Amino acid sequence: MTRRSSILLALLGASLASSAFAQDGTESMTGVWHTSKPVHYLVENTVEDHQGAKIEHEKLNIVARSATMEWELTEYPHGLITGVNHWIAYNSDGDHAFKSSEALLGAHDGNRVILSEQHNGVEESARMVFEFERAGEDTIHGIGYSVSGPRMVAMRFVLTRKD
Repeated sequence: MTRRSSILLALLGASLASSAFAQDGTESMTGVWHTSKPVHYLVENTVEDHQGAKIEHEKLNIVARSATMEWELTEYPHGLITGVNHWIAYNSDGDHAFKSSEALLGAHDGNRVILSEQHNGVEESARMVFEFERAGEDTIHGIGYSVSGPRMVAMRFVLTRKD
C-alpha cells in the first residue's frame, strides 16, 4: 500500500467516524433503549386472540393492552439503523400474554427517526412502523402503528437509554 492510499484510507475512516455518528454513542442511536413501565396500545381484536380490555367503537372490534419494549440499536454511517425489538405484551389483568423479538431497520435525520419492524411470519400479526423524535440524548418519544397484516395497532411510547 502506498503512502498516498494509506493517508486517503485514514482520512476516509476519520470522516465516516466523525460525521456519521459519535463513537461513544452520545449523538448516535446506538445502544439499548427500553420502556421504564408498560405502554398502552390498541389492537384490532380477533377470535383467536381476545386478550385485553374491550374498547367500544362503532365499526371496530378493538381491545386495549400494554407492552414493554427493549430495542437494541446500532447506527451506521449516513444515519442508517439496524436493531431488534424484544417485546412482551400483557392482558388487561397485567398477566403476560405473549412475547417476541423482531428485526428493525430504519434511519434518522436529525432528531426524527423511523424504524420498520420485520414481519414475524405469523399470519395474524401486524407489521409495525415506529416514528419518534429524540428528546435529549437518552430519551425518545414516539408512536407505533401497523402498516400491514390483518390487524390495526396504535401506540404511544417513551423509551430511555439503558446505562
